[in-house]
Amino acid sequence: SGVATVLTLAWTPMLFLFFQTTSVVVVVIETLAPLIFALAWLGLSKLVIQFYDGRTLPPRNRPEKN
Repeated sequence: SGVATVLTLAWTPMLFLFFQTTSVVVVVIETLAPLIFALAWLGLSKLVIQFYDGRTLPPRNRPEKN
């Protein structure tokens, strides 16, 4: 279902060809939205992989022990 959603969003700029009353602002938004969603999807998938791999992060804001 996620692939269908992405494909639907990717094809929304084509609506401008079928409906000439669509404003340019709507077409720009419909063009940028799939790109933003794709970048977010890739970022979240990398985050999920980091959780599965068990990537350790160094402790922050802790005083050093002597």
